[in-house]
Amino acid sequence: MSSEVLIAVVALLLIIIILLMIYLKKMKEEVDEVNNEAKSQNEVKSTNDANEKLDFEFLRLPLRIEKFDTRTLIKASTVVYETYSILDYKNRPNHEMDKKEWHAWQVSILIKLIKKDCSFIVPNKDVFPKSIENMHWNEVETNVSKIIEKFSQEVDLRKNKDKLCKEMVLTGREVGILLYYVINK
Repeated sequence: MSSEVLIAVVALLLIIIILLMIYLKKMKEEVDEVNNEAKSQNEVKSTNDANEKLDFEFLRLPLRIEKFDTRTLIKASTVVYETYSILDYKNRPNHEMDKKEWHAWQVSILIKLIKKDCSFIVPNKDVFPKSIENMHWNEVETNVSKIIEKFSQEVDLRKNKDKLCKEMVLTGREVGILLYYVINK
């Protein structure tokens, strides 16, 4: 009788393991479906009218940044601005402006500022190279749209802050355009 009980227990355990595996597979499929849906929602709709206000309300960002209140967002954006200013992009040669030096976390902060449509006042607007300052406003808006679209296609929002801080995604020129937009809109 003990061998029959042992066989029954093993059979029961196998059934439980099989059901658990089926459940986990189903949960993984649901998570993948949600992630695919989030990725498709991150595609930025293009705009033909440069005067139309940029609308990134639907754009998803890392969850911690999505939860930033206005004060936290302004503080974080100020750190990004000060970093840009200290790195003296205004006086850098053009070829140095095209190096990917800005990580996904910093860029997410600027995009959140754009998404939230916050006023961002800085003590000195004279930190941008002439190539950015001389752009027509509709060219700035077009570039902002392209940069955000690039960001939404290249950045995996499921990564944590540490991983996003190691992922270099934008150049100094692109970050300059985002900063110029948020400071001058």
